[in-house]
Amino acid sequence: MKTVLFPTDFSNSSVQAIKYGMELFGNIDECKFIIAHAYETPQAGATMLISIDKLFKDEVTNRLKKLRNDLYVEYSNVDLRISLTTFKGTVTSMIRKISKQEEIDFVVMGTKGSSGIREVMIGSTTFDVIKTSKLPVIVVPDQAVLKSPKRVVFASDLSEINKKTLKPLYGLVEASGASIDVLNIVTEKAIVAEEVNSFQNDNISSKFFGLYGHTYHQINGEDVEKAILDYVDQNETDLLCVVNKKRNFFEGIMHSSVSKKLAFHSQTPLLILKEN
Repeated sequence: MKTVLFPTDFSNSSVQAIKYGMELFGNIDECKFIIAHAYETPQAGATMLISIDKLFKDEVTNRLKKLRNDLYVEYSNVDLRISLTTFKGTVTSMIRKISKQEEIDFVVMGTKGSSGIREVMIGSTTFDVIKTSKLPVIVVPDQAVLKSPKRVVFASDLSEINKKTLKPLYGLVEASGASIDVLNIVTEKAIVAEEVNSFQNDNISSKFFGLYGHTYHQINGEDVEKAILDYVDQNETDLLCVVNKKRNFFEGIMHSSVSKKLAFHSQTPLLILKEN
């Protein structure tokens, strides 16, 4: 059984993320969905705080029930199993608590994508979750096409990865039947140091993805983040997957000079795997 967690703030982008998850996992037998909202009440006196807290929780619970009912109607042809959770505190704390109680396979979150990945990365709750959560996170921009992916780009230098890290990607590909583009960006420094062997890396990609339809692509690019995003731009990509290593891929995007190019990626969901 897979369990998918949707943190929601009831915004259009978070609802779109839930619908994307339904398209992705809804037809998996015995898949369980958890829709959760974290809230914080304003400071007040002790007696008043209890009253305000109850009002907040009741309102959130009613909104969650309405959202669930709407989903049951929209996806009436799918046997959905949706549970609801409210949590007083931050989203990251909520995810930590739920993940201790449930075996969560994916966290699926939305982001308003007018500037694509850049907006995901800077000062957002989504970025906080990516940085702190040990779970695989799927980031769904509000302009993403709501369909199961058929082409996944896995961007990696193929060093220090293992099958345990890639297990969530395997499960997603098995569920969707997607093909995988294994993308390796080679920098000038690596070329000079003669550290790159295309044939060897192609064999490595086959080691990890041999059971799935995949192709290996090695391209040069000194700006790794820009090269990855250019590749996604030039090839019809439904999902971009990266491994969030200690040398943070997202910090690189956040500080890079890539600007308007990223606007394209407001339509490309991201799967972020945590290094094991």
